[in-house]
Amino acid sequence: MTIVKEFRIPMPINIKDYRRGQRYSVARTNNEATKGKDGIELVEAKPWTDPTTGVQGYYTRKIYHLEGYLPGWIRAIMPSSATKLHEESWDAFPKSKTVLTSPFLGSKLEFVIESNHIDGDKGEQENAVGLSDEVLKVRKVQLLNIAKDKLTDKAMAADPLQDPTKVRSEKADFGPLPVDWLENTPASKCMCSYKVVTIKVAWWGLQTKAENWLIGTEEQIFLRFHKQLICWMDEWYNLSLEDVLAKERAIYEEMNKTLAKEGVVGSGADQPSSSTEASTATDATATSETDGNGEKKKKKKHRKHKGGRSGHHGGKKHRHHHADGEGEAAAEEDAAHGEEKPKKDKKKKKDAAPAEEDASASVSASVEHTEESGDESGSESDDE
Repeated sequence: MTIVKEFRIPMPINIKDYRRGQRYSVARTNNEATKGKDGIELVEAKPWTDPTTGVQGYYTRKIYHLEGYLPGWIRAIMPSSATKLHEESWDAFPKSKTVLTSPFLGSKLEFVIESNHIDGDKGEQENAVGLSDEVLKVRKVQLLNIAKDKLTDKAMAADPLQDPTKVRSEKADFGPLPVDWLENTPASKCMCSYKVVTIKVAWWGLQTKAENWLIGTEEQIFLRFHKQLICWMDEWYNLSLEDVLAKERAIYEEMNKTLAKEGVVGSGADQPSSSTEASTATDATATSETDGNGEKKKKKKHRKHKGGRSGHHGGKKHRHHHADGEGEAAAEEDAAHGEEKPKKDKKKKKDAAPAEEDASASVSASVEHTEESGDESGSESDDE
């Protein structure tokens, strides 16, 4: 059975502030998740052009090394070489699409995150990512409240520095967030992150358990990431987007160096990107000439900047973010952490170019080619 679940995460900030916080938080969560042989490897990051529309967007490819993060019941039945997820993300903020694949499971795993971020909104759009009528019939919707909803990780749930109802940002003169903020804050002072997660695991005997674990993990990733984005506001609020991207570049370089010391970086870089329809690119870039509400706006010249997208992934101890993002990632946040798909096109997207041999040089070269899109309320996630 295929699970289609839409998470709606209202935030008490505008979309431009969200974008800076998203990019910063995705990079930080990715970095914190990279320890020893476990973590997130940035293989490729580059600008790209949709072959159908000619609209410019941003593509990233990552590998999640997850052996130490997976629950015991998965590690018990899978070889260590199979505990990797490959992520491809097509991002044109406020919309993005992330596809995760497993070299071990192959076509038995379907894992897609489609995202949209809308300004002046509290989660009231009924079809924010443009799902088909058929998919809407099976979609389930869950609103996540960063003030009221609790994390299942007991240590994080008990940490006041991870709770937006207990943290104040002096730089932004914001917080702590009232528990009833969502009910009492006008939509004009909010924005909402919409994330539609589609999961199918064709794994006989474990399909339902695996699918439920993955969707539950994504819920916690999204909730944790958006709580942290607010709690870390003092760290990113006075930074320009260019400052955030410079930090992001340095973080990803260090992450790859950490994995390189363990002989991990490059272990999956020679594997081709998943064969993906050209509509993926179309979906991710369709809004690069629109604002957060999908309204047309004048095209601005693209400026080159440094940066990469986000990623996330989580198990019992996960600290990742897709893209999304949100990953974001980290997805994202973030994530980029992470994610729209209004149209289908049967043209195949070209496989991504292989990563360069040297880990640090590869990251430096790839992130330097990131381009701003739109008004750079941003382009990501995360996440994510």
